[in-house]
Amino acid sequence: MQETNGHRVGGWQPLMLALDLPPLTVSGAQIGEQKLAVWRDSHGQVHASDDRCPHRGMRLSLGFVREDMLACLYHGWRFDESGHCRVIPAHPGVTPASTICVPVFPVAECMGLIWSRADGVATGAGPETEWRLPEGGSVTPVRTLTIKASLKTVMARLGATAGQSVRMLVTTGSGAVLPLLIVARPVGHDRTQCHLLLEGTVSQEDCEQAAFWAKDFRNTAERCDTGADYCV
Repeated sequence: MQETNGHRVGGWQPLMLALDLPPLTVSGAQIGEQKLAVWRDSHGQVHASDDRCPHRGMRLSLGFVREDMLACLYHGWRFDESGHCRVIPAHPGVTPASTICVPVFPVAECMGLIWSRADGVATGAGPETEWRLPEGGSVTPVRTLTIKASLKTVMARLGATAGQSVRMLVTTGSGAVLPLLIVARPVGHDRTQCHLLLEGTVSQEDCEQAAFWAKDFRNTAERCDTGADYCV
C-alpha cells in the first residue's frame, strides 16, 4: 500500500541513509500522517517513536539522547527504547507511572538505510524482501534528495514499480558506468524521496558523479510532472 494523500503508508518505508544518523543523535521523519522521532543510542542501535512528548506535545525529534534515552528538549523527560518515561528531571525522586509513554515503531537497518513502518505490523517479511533488495554485497551511500514530483512520475522515469528497489547502470558525464541502487517513496501527494546508493565499494569521485546524475534526474522528473513540452 503506497498511499500519498495523507493516509498511513503500509509496509517498511526507507527513512534516511544510515550514515545520516550518527550515535547519540535524533532526527525527524514521517510516514504518511505519522511523524517519527528516530534516534540512535551509544551502542549503535536505532529506535523510532512518535514525535510528540506526552507532557506538553513538544516534538521529540528536536530533543537529544542522554544515557541512552530520548530526552525532550522542553522539560527533559526521558524515554527508553520501549517508549516508557524513565526520568522526569523536575521530580528526580519520583518513579514515572508506567502509563507515561510514547508509541514506538519497528525499525531496521538494511542496505545502508534506516527503515520503519507505521501500520502497526511488527512481524512478517523485512525490508529486504518487501523491496526486493539485492542479496549480500556492500553498498556506498551517496545522498538523499526530494523530488517535487509524484511517485508515479519518478517510477515511470526509472522504468520501475513503486515499492521496489531499482538497480540500474548509468553513464555519467565523465563516461563512467555506475551501478546505482535507488529506493524511492512518497512523502506527500506530489513529492518523492529518493535514496541513492552505489553497489560495492566505490571512490569519492564515483559518488560525486552519481550525485550529479541524481540532480539531472530530479530536474527531468520535475519537468515531466508539470507536463512540460521539453520533458525528454
